[in-house]
Amino acid sequence: MEKMKKADKETTSKLKDSLKKELKLFSTSLNETHYDNAIKIRQQLSELGEESSFNVNTDEIYKGSFTFPQLANNDFAQDMLDQL
Repeated sequence: MEKMKKADKETTSKLKDSLKKELKLFSTSLNETHYDNAIKIRQQLSELGEESSFNVNTDEIYKGSFTFPQLANNDFAQDMLDQL
């Protein structure tokens, strides 16, 4: 019984790490495959009774990539980032 609990914790931990990885990859590439993988992992976690956060932060990544941070506040840039 103790080994089962430990195995479940390890599985849950690995799944959570995989979820974070897939969401990060999706946030940077907007590749739907990574999003689909994240959805599947989230379903697996749900089946194990675990809740997980599902945060996509593409706009933050893109805003941070400007050479001059104030450019991210430009009206055109804001419109493009809002479309993400």
